[in-house]
Amino acid sequence: MTDDAMFLALKDAASAVMTELSPDSLTEQASLRELGANSLDRAEILMRVMEDQHLMVPMIRFALCQNLADIAQVLHEAKLPGEPHAG
Repeated sequence: MTDDAMFLALKDAASAVMTELSPDSLTEQASLRELGANSLDRAEILMRVMEDQHLMVPMIRFALCQNLADIAQVLHEAKLPGEPHAG
């Protein structure tokens, strides 16, 4: 799965959790926190993507992510062949 495909999965999850958001606001440079996602929203979004993609990534791996592109990159790296899916 490419970064773009992982970003789209992330965007879909964010749209499902935060139904009030315009899909146009979910850009690669957008921050979930700046879009109004509280900590529970952010955790739910990440869990949805990880369940959908059959990934297990420790939440600490997302601590330094500044935007959706950063999150998609962490998820993509966890999906790479030869990489353990436990993060």
